[in-house]
Amino acid sequence: MDRRRARVLGTELETVLAEFAAKNGLEVENKGGKFDSLSFAPKFEFREVGVESREALDFKSEAHYYGLEPTDLGREFMSNGKTFRITGLKTRNRTMPIIAENVVNGRSYKFRSENVKMALSR
Repeated sequence: MDRRRARVLGTELETVLAEFAAKNGLEVENKGGKFDSLSFAPKFEFREVGVESREALDFKSEAHYYGLEPTDLGREFMSNGKTFRITGLKTRNRTMPIIAENVVNGRSYKFRSENVKMALSR
């Protein structure tokens, strides 16, 4: 198993699981996974539709510690010519705590708070 094959399998699984999730009133998010030469262990998170993620709730309550405002959740910014939308905060990640998704492909990325503040013109 290699990284490329694991990504392809993860994407295909996400598509299949999205249909299952929709039938059950859930949302699914691909959280990556682990692989080695023999196996692939994908990680998916399911949650009720319309319920905010743990990261979104953390952003709303902790954003001010990072020089951001709770209302910045959902705001878009540019980085390396790509547009990202702020989706949450991982307080345990000291160097890159801001979570944002690429608006084109929906993949999640981590950012330094300083970079996000600059991109939001703060």
